[in-house]
Amino acid sequence: GFMPDMKAPAFFFDYDEVSACSPMQFEAVLRATPRKRLGSITLAELSATPQPIGLYFLFDDQQCLQYLGKSSSRSFIERIPSHLDPRPDGWFNTLPKKLIARSPLIDYRSALEHALGLDLVLLGDPQQPIIQHLETTLRSYLQPALNAGKPAAFAGTRLLSQCVEV
Repeated sequence: GFMPDMKAPAFFFDYDEVSACSPMQFEAVLRATPRKRLGSITLAELSATPQPIGLYFLFDDQQCLQYLGKSSSRSFIERIPSHLDPRPDGWFNTLPKKLIARSPLIDYRSALEHALGLDLVLLGDPQQPIIQHLETTLRSYLQPALNAGKPAAFAGTRLLSQCVEV
């Protein structure tokens, strides 16, 4: 469980804080949340999140959302570093692979360096089914550059809690 003396990192927020938000309002909260460069995040920070699972958001220097991922069967401390596997054939390193797919001229090492320069925000939620629905809803609404997604098929004014009812 969560160790009460460990302070949650500034780049973490909880689903309870935004469950009554519409996707539009959620986007405003997400954009106002502090971020941290992926390459400078510590294991201590990843292990201090009050919820060990949820969604993660990666932004570029222009504040554009590049990637939205979910960490539901594996904790943040397992999932996020696995994107940064130095082996091109690593199992979970989807982020560098997606960067290469978008810019085929870059090599794996360059893609990895680019990934390390992205900024991270974590959204914690203890419930796997909610994480799954939230990922689908927010990918559709926010359209991250590296996630293949369908355009929003719902109003951006519905509450997130209505979008994730299970």
